[in-house]
Amino acid sequence: MIGLANGFAGNDSTTPLSEEQVNNQDVLDQLQAFYTQINHSASSTGFVTNNCLVAPNCDLLVTYETLVIQYNQTHANDPLSVKYVSDAFLYSDATPQFIRNGFADDAVKQDVFNQFLAYMQTPEAEQQLIALGERPARNGLRLDENDAAVRAIFNPAWGIQPTLTLQPITLPEGSVIERLFYNYQVVARPAYDLVMCLDRSGSMDGDKWQQLITGLGYISDQDQAAAYQLLAHPNDLTTLVTFSGDIGYTSPAINGADYTAFQTAYDTIVSQGIGGGTNIFGCLSYALDLFAQHPQVEGQQHLLVLMTDGMHTETTTIDDYLNRAGNMADLKVIVVGIGSDVDLAQLHRIVDPRQGLLIITSRDIRASQWNEVNASSILEAMRQTVGSR
Repeated sequence: MIGLANGFAGNDSTTPLSEEQVNNQDVLDQLQAFYTQINHSASSTGFVTNNCLVAPNCDLLVTYETLVIQYNQTHANDPLSVKYVSDAFLYSDATPQFIRNGFADDAVKQDVFNQFLAYMQTPEAEQQLIALGERPARNGLRLDENDAAVRAIFNPAWGIQPTLTLQPITLPEGSVIERLFYNYQVVARPAYDLVMCLDRSGSMDGDKWQQLITGLGYISDQDQAAAYQLLAHPNDLTTLVTFSGDIGYTSPAINGADYTAFQTAYDTIVSQGIGGGTNIFGCLSYALDLFAQHPQVEGQQHLLVLMTDGMHTETTTIDDYLNRAGNMADLKVIVVGIGSDVDLAQLHRIVDPRQGLLIITSRDIRASQWNEVNASSILEAMRQTVGSR
């Protein structure tokens, strides 16, 4: 994001972004045009890289050069093709650090750490890194294209360029980066007509319900939304709907960042508690009714979010939702599956026809299909649901 904004602002690698540039409407328009074309910003770049070819809507993937090389090494018959934005302006750089905790074995551990650092400076370690598709930093990341061992890994047939001029951009001041993140999460993304179906059925009792309420709090409380980059877009329209065996509470449509209205809706939902059956399909159809009733605003996309353990119990069917959703070209569907007993098969019936996203919160279930992603916490789930729209 920083690299894209720097390029859109017309800066060279030595010129950091200024606050004026970050808020420049032309830069914001270009960022929005780019992000509008992105289906999903995932927490696991590696998972998306490995699943791109089986996804029906993966035409372009923004990822690390290293991950493409590692993928192509095991998929020689169907490799990914690399294109560089404009040489390489950013790279992942994590400096190894040792922290002394005041324990008796600190000195022993630091000795091991120092040995590791020394080894990473050796030619043997550099060759091991190159074999993994990594660029050893000691020589400035530029590789010898005449070296057969390098060319075998950094394969020009895949579009890989060993001799890229690796001049990273100059990072801006912290306040500018903070504003840039705000613009990414709020200003530069498209506005949404968002309807959230929230499962308050009896099967959500205990930790599941607590996760849902906690997640809802991250977007309903202004301080939390600001702290975790989950603020609403000024042109968003948000409706919160609870359901059990029937449709329960429906909030008034909340305009933009009206956090007084968000808090009122949140308090009402918390006070309801849980109980009853699970009419998932009924809430999905109801959400489509709400979309039809809302004013159609140019540039505002439709987003349907379902938070549930995925166990439909009522006699209603999924057919009405599927038939009508198919007529909404801009409808985006994201499901947050909560709990270790979540019914993934049922939830895939909801997201797959829309090429939507299924976020799994349980650590007992590993994402295994192209449109599944794991969330390490309900906060991470909300970031992927609302923060990465």
